[in-house]
Amino acid sequence: MSKVLQDQRGITWIRKGSGLQAGTATANFNKDADNVSKGKLVTSTSTLDMWFDGGSMAELNEEVVGLGEYGRILTVLWADSLPHPDEAEESEESDETHDENLLPSQRWRERG
Repeated sequence: MSKVLQDQRGITWIRKGSGLQAGTATANFNKDADNVSKGKLVTSTSTLDMWFDGGSMAELNEEVVGLGEYGRILTVLWADSLPHPDEAEESEESDETHDENLLPSQRWRERG
């Protein structure tokens, strides 16, 4: 995990043997063995929370390549930028504070 990812609060490492998150390019790529054996390449986008428990909705680029005879795939996740950990925390707090300050009827209208 890169330093930038390590600095994101609340996310945990991906554990070996954990399943692939449905809806990611990697999971879709892995469904077809020809993608792996023929060394195909796919690029897509996903979000940090699709890959890391506790992650935010920050957009990630996902590049997947089949490693041919090795029978494996390589996924590279990268982003141009990620929210600074303090900024993400502040925005979550402001949303919570906003909700706390509303009357129940106002909360219902906003969600409806």
